Amino acid sequence: MVEGMLLILSIYGLSILAVHVIYAGYAASGKETAHFVLVCRDNEQQLEWIVRTLRWFHWLHGKSVDITLIDQGSADQTMEMAAKMEDEGWVRLNRLQTAGDYDEYERLLAERTCLVLNLNRREDLASLSFLQ
Repeated sequence: MVEGMLLILSIYGLSILAVHVIYAGYAASGKETAHFVLVCRDNEQQLEWIVRTLRWFHWLHGKSVDITLIDQGSADQTMEMAAKMEDEGWVRLNRLQTAGDYDEYERLLAERTCLVLNLNRREDLASLSFLQ
C-alpha cells in the first residue's frame, strides 16, 4: 500500500514538473518585451522600488522587462544598487556613464519603442499607469 502511494505521488510530481518545463519554454518564446530607459542621479532610494515594481507589474501581464539605466553622475550608491539587481537576475541593466555611452543610448532609442523616465521628475513617474 505504501509503495502504491509513493508511485502515485512520484508520477504526480513528475507530471507537475513536465507541465512547468513545457510552459516555461512556451512562455519564453512568445513574450513581449517592455523597454524602459531610467535616467537617474542620486536615486539609490527609489531605484530598487521602481525596478522591482516594473518587473512585477509586467510579469503579471505576461511581458518581460528590459531596463536601460543612464547615470548622470550619481554621488551615492545608485550604480552599486544597479549592479546588485543585475546580479540577482531580476532584470538586464545597461549602465551608461560616459559621454561615449550615449551613442549606445541613441541606438537603443532608434531601434526600439521605449519609455524614458527621469527618476528625478515627478511628471515622468506619474506617467506610469500602475502608480496612479
